[in-house]
Amino acid sequence: MELIAICLTALVIGFLLIGNSPIQMPPEAWGYALATVFFTVIGGASFFGQIIHTALPEL
Repeated sequence: MELIAICLTALVIGFLLIGNSPIQMPPEAWGYALATVFFTVIGGASFFGQIIHTALPEL
């Protein structure tokens, strides 16, 4: 689920950077978009880290 969210967010930001999107972001919205990507990546890493720690507690 986290991977899908990361891919969709990257795709949307990619379209916005290229300029082929009908959505035009104001400059302050870029900060919110980048923060969303950052917290999604950190949340995904934490989620998978918990799975790995549960499966392999000796690490």
